[in-house]
Amino acid sequence: MHRALLPALLCLAACGRPARGPWATDPDAPLALGETSVLWLLLCTVRADHTGPWGYDLPTTPTLDALADGGVRIRRTVPAGAWTRPSVASQMTSLTPRTLGIDPPREHAFTDVYRVVPEAQTVAEWFDAAGYGTVGVSANPNEHTFLGYGQGYDAFVDSDAMTGHRPDPEDKVPSRQVSDELLGMIDALPEGEPFFGHALYVGAHAPLGWWSYVPHPSLGFLGTPAQNYDRSIRRDDDELARLLDALEARGRTRNLLVVITSDHGEGVLRGEREGHGVPTYNAQSWILWMMAHPALPGGTEGQHPASGVDVLPTLADLLGGPAPDLTDGRSVRASWEAPEAFTPRPFEVTETAFDGTLRASVVDDTWRLVATGEPPTRRELYRWREDWLEQDDLAATEPEVVARMEGWLAAWRAEHPQRFDARLDQDLDDDARKQLEILGYVD
Repeated sequence: MHRALLPALLCLAACGRPARGPWATDPDAPLALGETSVLWLLLCTVRADHTGPWGYDLPTTPTLDALADGGVRIRRTVPAGAWTRPSVASQMTSLTPRTLGIDPPREHAFTDVYRVVPEAQTVAEWFDAAGYGTVGVSANPNEHTFLGYGQGYDAFVDSDAMTGHRPDPEDKVPSRQVSDELLGMIDALPEGEPFFGHALYVGAHAPLGWWSYVPHPSLGFLGTPAQNYDRSIRRDDDELARLLDALEARGRTRNLLVVITSDHGEGVLRGEREGHGVPTYNAQSWILWMMAHPALPGGTEGQHPASGVDVLPTLADLLGGPAPDLTDGRSVRASWEAPEAFTPRPFEVTETAFDGTLRASVVDDTWRLVATGEPPTRRELYRWREDWLEQDDLAATEPEVVARMEGWLAAWRAEHPQRFDARLDQDLDDDARKQLEILGYVD
């Protein structure tokens, strides 16, 4: 038996307690820059259709359910990138991976290193400029200070910095440790002053840890890859409840905006393309985005599709602050406040060069075009709502649809030229490479 397994089995009852929420303790607290603290929690690899707020019928996310009851969720958010490094970069800068130059076609995805350049304003820099204390922690080495993701933080803890504190250094960073690191940094900030805190959890990222095989009171025993995936999501969700309870006990939730996102999904069901990074289908391309605060209309849905690049502009709009210096995104606030007056984009784009080859997914309300190459040399077309597993490729029988969507993609690429030289002439250090190895990115 794994040496950390027995304690986990002994505390199953505690791990399965229901979430309370919605945690903000002042019902009259205003959403205002300089007054509202912001907690951005990113659940790596969690697909929206396996969570309660998006209609999943298993109890994977009671904490997210409680937050959704106290806030707004965006019905369908598409990641700008198909794996952690470019997707998180797009959320934190409001720039596409193409604009940032962070995920170009290349020979070696992880030894040819690209970073968030200093010229790109990050969400932490945006809050720092407003006088906030800024702290962050990430369990994924693709969000690393060496790669520019620590820009704007007073303190940021990388995954490899937590190696010596784990029960087994060969495992991923446990979600409990991520929360504890973040709590410690928030404790060090002045009381009564607003803060921006960020944490990235990897509990649902393959390879699933031993804890995914431990029975959960709400989700049962061993099972299929999808069932193990669901248990991993539930354990991260339980950890969010513990974090929020701890912040409430410290008096840090009086005026707190909680932002929940994910970076990409994962193919786990029979018939789906496995994993993430290269595939850009339904399983990988429906991510979390929700925000909870007393000033937001609880249980409300942003009715139109959005992109990960819209997160920062929307936060700026909600808090009444300046728009980001340079942005490919826009505020989607009107999608729930005045949906009839909100004009959605006709399509959203996800791009990836995870395996060195450029691929793009272009999706509208009916169709998904998956195009390989620039210009495309291979095309796939699916009615993604009717054909959820996207097995029936209609590219050969719907040439007009392919041509229209390929035209959209060409225009989008022309409108988003690479603005920065993001190449680093240094390699990741051995500790960071070890973390990539644990998550299956390198051999």
